[in-house]
Amino acid sequence: MRRILIGVALSLAAPSAGWAQETDGEKFNFFSQPSLSRAQVLADFDECRDLASAVQPPQPGYTYTPNIVAAAAVGMVQGFMKGAQRRHMFDAALRKCMSIKGYGRYALTKEQAKAIYAGSWQQMRERLADRALAPIDGLTRIDP
Repeated sequence: MRRILIGVALSLAAPSAGWAQETDGEKFNFFSQPSLSRAQVLADFDECRDLASAVQPPQPGYTYTPNIVAAAAVGMVQGFMKGAQRRHMFDAALRKCMSIKGYGRYALTKEQAKAIYAGSWQQMRERLADRALAPIDGLTRIDP
């Protein structure tokens, strides 16, 4: 039992080698294309968000064990992994969709991100549109 718990703790603590580690500059970002109309920017955000929300990670394989505690631990770990995979896949799909539509991705500080991403989706959507239409003035562009 102790070995299982240690294994679970180590697997959760160690970052996966297959995932790119984001730097602070890439963790907080926004999309910009000042040449568009506000209605077009809002439509693009909605379309890309809907498309990215439909992305699902692959189903995990099944692990048989007669030990109920081990089965619970495996299920818990698979649940954590699926949640992380889904977040990474959503972010990647959103970046790809916005990139295809011609938007540039720019870095934000943590404080700027808190101000933009606070509140309900409708409030965030309005602030994101404002930011997407504003001039870029010296901001760091991030590759899609």
